Order: sequence, then structure tokens, then C-alpha cells
Amino acid sequence: PMKLPGHSGDFASGVIAAINTMSAVFAAQQTGLGQHIDLSEQEAVASIVCHEIGDYFDAGITYQRDRKYRWEESPKYPCSDGFIMMNIPFQFWEGVVRMMDSPEWAQNPEYKTPVGLLHDHWKEIQPRLIAWFKQHTCAEVVKRAMAQRLDISIVQSAKEISDNPMFEERGFFVEIDHKKAG
Repeated sequence: PMKLPGHSGDFASGVIAAINTMSAVFAAQQTGLGQHIDLSEQEAVASIVCHEIGDYFDAGITYQRDRKYRWEESPKYPCSDGFIMMNIPFQFWEGVVRMMDSPEWAQNPEYKTPVGLLHDHWKEIQPRLIAWFKQHTCAEVVKRAMAQRLDISIVQSAKEISDNPMFEERGFFVEIDHKKAG
């Protein structure tokens, strides 16, 4: 099996352990009961390669170490008024094409296979996607993407998130008195 560079598995496990620990601390504060945390480093590592596992079982794609495009490219795309996050796996490509009103360039038959789309041609597709996104507002892109049942989210600042009416309505953010922080 291929190994990840450096100590990625250790780092991923540490992050997941920290999340689990803080979840247990918050639960203990609410309920007064402690919790036992049993963490598997193998499961933590599996969670950071979930796309590769899904690509293999969904489309038979296997990747080599030189698969740089996936790590260099971000699923964050600029729109005319901000940024959106959108992961574009092969199985949703047709929906992305419909979202963009089926431009002629996207009809290339070489984009009809997972390897052709995600490996062989992604570097030429990416700038075309970015150009399309830049012609639309975030809200327009989200509306079109949601009509195609695509995973998408607007990238918001901390202020935009804290001012979001949905969070306010649900009482998501609560002010508390903290012994040390105030």
C-alpha cells in the first residue's frame, strides 16, 4: 500500500482525537457524565482518503503518487461577489455541465470517463470553470447547483456566519461566561 507523506496519519488522528475529546468535555459539562474515547488511527487515516476510496468503488479509478492536481487545486471557486466551495467528482460532472447551460467545450467526449475528466484533462477544465463562476454571483451559482443536486456552499466570513439569520433563529451562537476568557 502507498504511504502518505510525513506523519499525515498521526496528524489526522490528533485532529480527530482533539475533536472527540472536546465533544466529550462539552457533553460532560452538559450531563455531568464522563465518556470513554476509543480512537483508531486506521479509521482516522481512512477518513482523509475517503474520496480516493469512493473513486475506486464508484468508477474504478486508482491513483498514483503523482496525482498532484487533486492536492494543488482547491474546490474553492471565485464568483463575481465572493467564493463558493464545490467538490466536483466524476459522477456529478453531467450536473455541472447542465448547471453551466451545457457549454460546447464541456461536450468533449474525452470528459465522459473518470480518468479523462479528473486526471487527463482537469488542468484544462479548471480555468474554464473558474471563468464561468466569475460571470455569476455566489447566489446564482448556488441556485443553479442546487437545481442539479450538487454539493455547494458559499464561503462566508466569520461576521457573515455570525450574522446569518438561520443561526440566529436557531440560537446557534450563545454568549457564555468563561472563567478564564471572560
